[in-house]
Amino acid sequence: MSYNNIGDTYSKLGSVEKAIDYLNQSLVLFTEIGQKNGIKESYVSLYKLYDKKGDYQQALKYHKLFSDIKDSLLNEQSGKQIAEMDAKYESEEKEKNIELLTKDKALQQADLNKQKFIRNGFIAGLIITLLLAIILYNRFSIKKKLFTTLTSANNELIQKNTLIEKQKEKIIDSITYAQHIQQSILIEESEIQKILPDSFVYYQPKDIVSGDFYWCSKIEDKIILAAIDCTGHGVPGAFMSMIGNTLLNQIVNEKHITMPSEILRQLNIGIYQALHQEKEETLSRDGMDIALCSIDYKNDQLEYAGAQNPLYIVSNNELTVAKADRQTIGGGGMISKKENPLKREYTNHVIPIKKNMCIYLFSDGYMDQFRGSDRKKFGIQQFKDLILANQSLSMQKQKEVMVIEHENWKENAHQIDDILIIGLRL
Repeated sequence: MSYNNIGDTYSKLGSVEKAIDYLNQSLVLFTEIGQKNGIKESYVSLYKLYDKKGDYQQALKYHKLFSDIKDSLLNEQSGKQIAEMDAKYESEEKEKNIELLTKDKALQQADLNKQKFIRNGFIAGLIITLLLAIILYNRFSIKKKLFTTLTSANNELIQKNTLIEKQKEKIIDSITYAQHIQQSILIEESEIQKILPDSFVYYQPKDIVSGDFYWCSKIEDKIILAAIDCTGHGVPGAFMSMIGNTLLNQIVNEKHITMPSEILRQLNIGIYQALHQEKEETLSRDGMDIALCSIDYKNDQLEYAGAQNPLYIVSNNELTVAKADRQTIGGGGMISKKENPLKREYTNHVIPIKKNMCIYLFSDGYMDQFRGSDRKKFGIQQFKDLILANQSLSMQKQKEVMVIEHENWKENAHQIDDILIIGLRL
């Protein structure tokens, strides 16, 4: 029967050959044990399967076999019914004679049983009443003890919840204060617009503090601009953003390094050293992805280097992508002869600046957002289409469109990651 059921299941799934295989195994076993009803079921299933397959010759064969065994079973059943009727007739005659002989005795016994029933019923009633009284008293005692226990547990739970709420408030207050510290290290959007007038920064953390951050500085005749996505979000990501911000200040503002690929190389070494990631036993495997540009208006050229995060360039209403290197900044890992993360090199792209050329630096939070209704991601292509569709707008208007599009897309879903997009028209 199991083989037969498996065969029927494969038939429903459309796996015809597997279904035939299991039904034939079922037929062999039913035939060996002489189980005619089982053989009949196998014939029916094989007939339907071959009919479904379009093999009408085999279907006719098994339909005929089914009809033959069905007739055989009907004949056997008819013979059994006749034998049963004969036996039943003889049995009824015997029962009538026995009934006449025992009728009087039964009447006498009925009177005795009636008296016995009344007596036993009275005794049983007393016993049941006594048991009910014992059970009710016991249940009352249990309920009383349970009520006392629950009251004590409830009071303890209230105290613990109060303590947890106080601890939660302290943690939130602490993280909120950390948010003020993190925001204080980020340059205001208005400050960036003083050196890059037609620009925007769309920065929306998932939690109170963020693992994404942006960085901007003007050194000599060059403007250095970066969008950074640290490992994780929330508090762990915020810690990494503080480290990244400090290292960028040292590399660019103190050492005056302005070549993007060299900045990334120095930043990678700085992360490894700061978190001691060169050690095999290190607990930290954190790092960051980054898109970093150096804008040189004096020579009309843009330099870019990226770790995982690309740069989008729009000129003459065409979008091109400056690809990032497929390696992160930091990230841990034992230093070996095969790969020494401290010696990572990053590609430096040099791009001529054209009139009204726009560039976009970003993390992956915007594209990875799920839609509430069907859990579909916004995606890279839709992000590109959104940028191209709004090229005629100012950068601030483009930012407004991106914010509205994000809210409409996620519907009632939660934001899943930090969002950071920087756009500017050169």
